[in-house]
Amino acid sequence: MRQGSIAKRYATALLQVAQEQGKIDEFQAQLEALSRAFSENPALQSAMASPVVPSSKKKAIFNALAPKLGVHPTVGNLVHVLIDNERIPELPLLVLLFRDLADEQKGRVRVQVTSAGSLGPVEGKLKAILENSLKRQVLLESKIDPEILGGLVVRVQDRVFDASLKGELERLKESLTAEAVA
Repeated sequence: MRQGSIAKRYATALLQVAQEQGKIDEFQAQLEALSRAFSENPALQSAMASPVVPSSKKKAIFNALAPKLGVHPTVGNLVHVLIDNERIPELPLLVLLFRDLADEQKGRVRVQVTSAGSLGPVEGKLKAILENSLKRQVLLESKIDPEILGGLVVRVQDRVFDASLKGELERLKESLTAEAVA
């Protein structure tokens, strides 16, 4: 779980409202769209984070953007609270925390798998194995990194399982170095 006590409070409060309204996935998608809009537009991000720009102007900017992104009034209210409390820079962390909390609430876990090449049909089998092992729905995020040479690196929350050829070679090197020193 990511740190950030203020962002976590906002994310937790929004998750509670989202649960009551049955809109967890909808709110998550909207938060991610907002975060993307900010990150893809440095001028927007700068204006919204600037202490010089008055809150009323920031709200006007957001209110013009919200309909284009299909922002639910509850999510809009959260953004207004962030603006009023000068917490807009917390938005990216809030989005990640909301996602983590929503995943936990829905019994999901995100697993990042790094391989040297495309997993192809093995990806489905790997997902099934992980779901059976973790006893939760797995949201698999695949990444290709030719530098690992072969095998896989699997990250489940804060745990990393390195079954890559590069990792094995590094462990072998450490072992040989330790034996040579001893």
